[in-house]
Amino acid sequence: MNKVDPYSILEYRIRTGFYAQGAWLAPERELSRELGVHRQAIRRAVARLSEAGLLERRAGHRPIVRLPENGMPFPRTVAFLMGNEPLFHAFQTVLKGCEPEIVEAGYRLVFMDTHAATNEASTEIEGNALDNLLAHPVAGLVIWCQNVVNSLPKLKALQKAGTVIVCIDRDVPGLEADFVGVDNQDASRRAVEHLYNIGHRRIALFTLDEYTSAVVERERGFHATVNRLGLKSEDCPLIRITGGALNPVEVVAEVAHRILTHPNRPTAVFAVNDILAWRLLRAVNESGRSVPGDLAIIGFDDIEPKAMHKPLLTTMRQPFERIGYYAARMFLERMRTPSLPIRHVLLDTPLVVRASTASDPDLLPEPPRDPTAKENADGLATRVSNAIIS
Repeated sequence: MNKVDPYSILEYRIRTGFYAQGAWLAPERELSRELGVHRQAIRRAVARLSEAGLLERRAGHRPIVRLPENGMPFPRTVAFLMGNEPLFHAFQTVLKGCEPEIVEAGYRLVFMDTHAATNEASTEIEGNALDNLLAHPVAGLVIWCQNVVNSLPKLKALQKAGTVIVCIDRDVPGLEADFVGVDNQDASRRAVEHLYNIGHRRIALFTLDEYTSAVVERERGFHATVNRLGLKSEDCPLIRITGGALNPVEVVAEVAHRILTHPNRPTAVFAVNDILAWRLLRAVNESGRSVPGDLAIIGFDDIEPKAMHKPLLTTMRQPFERIGYYAARMFLERMRTPSLPIRHVLLDTPLVVRASTASDPDLLPEPPRDPTAKENADGLATRVSNAIIS
């Protein structure tokens, strides 16, 4: 259940300028209804705010908003934390969906890049960034969390200080915060079914040692679909590499060699992200084998520039711009109505069929880049198309 602290909410509104200086505070009954708390809780909060010098109380009148001379207002700033990986172009796309909504509402958006050469370094950068936000309060935080375990205590501390948090791509267990991402399990189901429907019965999952909710859900979706289709577990192995998607090309080349030389080798591979899929595709090509002739490959994300790899990659398309848009709208709605229930919004991921699984790529037309229209953040997205041919 979402716990509401009326004192923290009202204090934050005063300090951020949400309530104008010199204005009357909203009536007690109205605040009680809006925040979803008893009127007695509002009275206690008003008394504390008066003691702190943030409200001026006069007999027979509603409290007046005041900010003490030494009480500098919090900046109307929203922080955006995400790794801007050179090969992963989602950073700019998510930002494109998020920033206009934030700026139009009168906030300033600051970008904090948590990308580094190793997972350990990314975790350290993220921790330092959160420490900075604790020292310099912001109105909101949109975060693509690098290490949910390490960052959870700091995220909780930010919430306690009044920062509105929206998580994107991966959930943070233990944190009561709004979330927007994709239905990873359903996307995995459709990826495996695509390979099954074009004749593959030995399908491997290529994954990494990143135990975020996104990766875990993709793995669950893979295994559930393999079992439902009646495929043998020994024919559908899980291939996990350590070190994340930043592995040297040589590591993926060794994986490709083992797949292609195995006596009961898979005929298709589902990679949990496009970077792994690209590197596997390149390794297969360099071995003298062909994609999809010797090994069909499907990825996840759709972040590939058209001329980057041959053949072009079949993948599950993440709607990154819409994720950014939803994150911004959810932040703004939470600022307006703190008592809203916690929301988890899952957007659809269309299957984009390209040459890495298609038998006749010359016959495939180009799809539109944005197959779904923007929607308001208070409604779940609906699936528009199960497959796009590219």
